[in-house]
Amino acid sequence: MSEIGSALLVFVLLLVATGFGVWVRPLLPEEHKAHETVQLVQLVIGMLVTFPALVLGLMTASAKSSFDTAANDLRTYAADIIELDMTLRDYGSDTDAARKLLRNLHGGGHCVDVAARGGSGRRLSEKPGTRPTTPRSWKTCGSANC
Repeated sequence: MSEIGSALLVFVLLLVATGFGVWVRPLLPEEHKAHETVQLVQLVIGMLVTFPALVLGLMTASAKSSFDTAANDLRTYAADIIELDMTLRDYGSDTDAARKLLRNLHGGGHCVDVAARGGSGRRLSEKPGTRPTTPRSWKTCGSANC
């Protein structure tokens, strides 16, 4: 069902419930229309509205927590990949094949976007001193000597 259809359905149900209440009110005994009864009904309605709001708030907090955990895990993984690449680079040219495989497996030669580590804003495959050609390739690699 579309959003407009759902909204129309809720509107019609509320309209029918209001009409039913207007029709039934004159038939109720006077004690059901007393001020204390009205206050009790308002209190119960307030509680019934508060509990779903609390549940929705907790569900939203839980979803945000899960998202933040996943994002943090991704950043940690990216930092580990960057550190591995830098360590392999420090071992010299014997590890060039492993570094090339690492670049191909993780982003097609792009540095992983980890702005907190700082960096030159170049691709791993670009020569030092060159600027990236597109904003999409502006990724940090954690070192000026990628």
